[in-house]
Amino acid sequence: MASSLFLQSIHPRLPEPFFLFLVQDMERGLWVQLFQDFPHVREAVFRGLPSGDGKIERELDRAPAAERLAEILKTDPAFFQAAADAWADANLEILAFLDMLDRRFIRENLWDLKDLLGPERLVISLFFLEEALEDLADLTAKEDFWRRRLDQRLVEFFVPVQSILRKAQKEVPESSVIFSSLGFTGTGGETSRGTVSGKGPTGKGAGHREAEKRRRLEERIEKLRQEKAALTSEKERLLSENADLKRKLREWEASFQSALEDRINEERRRWYARYETRGEIDWQGVEKASRRLDQLLIWADRTFSLQKEADERYGLIGDVRRKLLKVDLHLNEIERIFSDSLVVHPEVRRLREALLAERDRLLALPGVEKALKGLPADLRREELVRRLRLLDPAPPNLRILQRLERALRDLEAAGMLPDPETLLGEVEHKRRQILEALYGRFLKGAPPKDSRGDWKNLEDFVAGGESLRYTLYVDGYNILVRLLDSDGNRGADLADLRNDFIEAVQTKQDHFRKIVLVFDGQEDFRDRRGKVEIVYTDKSRGNTADLYIVQAIGKNKDRKALLVTEDREIIDAAGARVYGLIRPLDFYSYVHDLPRLL
Repeated sequence: MASSLFLQSIHPRLPEPFFLFLVQDMERGLWVQLFQDFPHVREAVFRGLPSGDGKIERELDRAPAAERLAEILKTDPAFFQAAADAWADANLEILAFLDMLDRRFIRENLWDLKDLLGPERLVISLFFLEEALEDLADLTAKEDFWRRRLDQRLVEFFVPVQSILRKAQKEVPESSVIFSSLGFTGTGGETSRGTVSGKGPTGKGAGHREAEKRRRLEERIEKLRQEKAALTSEKERLLSENADLKRKLREWEASFQSALEDRINEERRRWYARYETRGEIDWQGVEKASRRLDQLLIWADRTFSLQKEADERYGLIGDVRRKLLKVDLHLNEIERIFSDSLVVHPEVRRLREALLAERDRLLALPGVEKALKGLPADLRREELVRRLRLLDPAPPNLRILQRLERALRDLEAAGMLPDPETLLGEVEHKRRQILEALYGRFLKGAPPKDSRGDWKNLEDFVAGGESLRYTLYVDGYNILVRLLDSDGNRGADLADLRNDFIEAVQTKQDHFRKIVLVFDGQEDFRDRRGKVEIVYTDKSRGNTADLYIVQAIGKNKDRKALLVTEDREIIDAAGARVYGLIRPLDFYSYVHDLPRLL
């Protein structure tokens, strides 16, 4: 089956004599067979006049029917493709001749091949050689292309074949009978000797043609040498420009770094002014907002149910995208097969048509443009930047930023996200905003650093390995409550923040003898996770977290205790039984692997 590339690029530009030639060149019996598959063409050509196959063949010899058939070939690509396939089956020797030729040889000798085979036969033959169709559309538009000239130079195509036949006849004399029966002449006897010796006019002409071919090759080699010299000169120029650009880039980076440091120093003075604590909470407004939320949740349930039905009918963006990617992957493999394989199985061609049809169906789905964006799951670069800038600068969102940064790094490593620096810059900017808010909340109202002399630098303490001999007592809500004290959302948000904090503390449990996390709760409860002990006290009975910590430290006789709190009552009650104090800000930053701004 011929390539659809021909129909798209060449078929509309072919002149009318081409199609008339095809009508006359094909055997009449082949047309009769085609009319059986295309009855509408038979009706349009003969208008119901012929009834038998013999009458149809005779009618095609007449000009009116032949011209009508040529017009249909020009206007009906599907019928033309079927006719081309039938012609190819009947002229396999021409296709085999062209297929054994090098594609570069075909391009360089296209005009000679045209004169040898005839322009119409060459075009329809190249119809089946996809690699040889390059620039053919432009050539067919030239008027001289359709004029066939026959002269002596066309014999050059068969000079190597004639030489091989002579050698075969010389080595096996009885082969001359076989060559003669096949219609080959001039391969032996005096003619062969005269031609090989070059003494007669034939030998002289062959020598002249060989010299002419050698001259053409030398001219081509010289042209390639000149092109190589020009490319070498251009390469040197580009290398010089590249060196200059690198030098300018280094100068710009130094200038930018200096300006950036100046800007950072200027912004340091305004870090905490942007994060002021809100005033008293409007509880009446909170109740109204709660009722509106209940209504919205009911609406959301109904809306999501409708959306689920739509998703089941049309599919999700991710599913459609995966299907499109798989289809494109298979089409790329088929393209490789057409490019590299000597023989393409007909099943591969049928698979290609089926995949193209399925791809068209997917592209016709409503809203499919959402699945065609640059990043997976419709996360376009602009959309990510917008979402990052609208992200609330609250400590719980630090984990979201960490997961997003890892995802961006993975996409960059997979080659699916070129130039991720803009998105990573936005992630770093939002992280700095959250850290500024975090440090502002911890440092506001904190006691002076020199209020007690036994405050410990936690990172240095752990790095030296000394922390393995100590039990760490953590006043949990002394850390967590201040993260939400300006938001008014202490319900589920505080629970989520507590669970996230516990998981983070577990990652550092191997650095201490034991870690005791204490929270005020509704009832007494304990849980142990490795070396981490989690304690909830029943505040309604007077068992507060502060009291539990003081009593637990009091039982520690070896003074191997570290205390994480800024609650002055706990610090004073623990007294000298605590080896060192850890600031809540330092501990929170340590367990979450956060950088310090101060």
